[in-house]
Amino acid sequence: MSDFKDSEYYGSRVEPARRESGWLSDGDFIRRGREEYRDYRMGAGGQSPSTAKGIFSLILLIMAAGALFSIAQGLEVVMNNASNAVDDVGRSLFAFPWKGIAIVIADIWLGIYTWLKLA
Repeated sequence: MSDFKDSEYYGSRVEPARRESGWLSDGDFIRRGREEYRDYRMGAGGQSPSTAKGIFSLILLIMAAGALFSIAQGLEVVMNNASNAVDDVGRSLFAFPWKGIAIVIADIWLGIYTWLKLA
């Protein structure tokens, strides 16, 4: 804590407190000031950092759950579109006159075979 006395915190809060509390010895005053400065630098005093960390973790958990939900919804849309595309292809293939085409191909093949056999 070498920068304790040089900090803005020391001049704004600690020095007036030292003037008001003449009963503290220099060692006690500096020790308490450093503890308070450390808490100030951490952003809060006492047990607050662990509480803030817990709240932050909870917020991150909620955000992660929301992200997973959004991904799941996106996958649902993709799968529905893929399913619809497969259904459309199936309908197109079933609507195509495959039996007639197979008969025509068989007739052509039989005709070529017969022509080659007779030739």
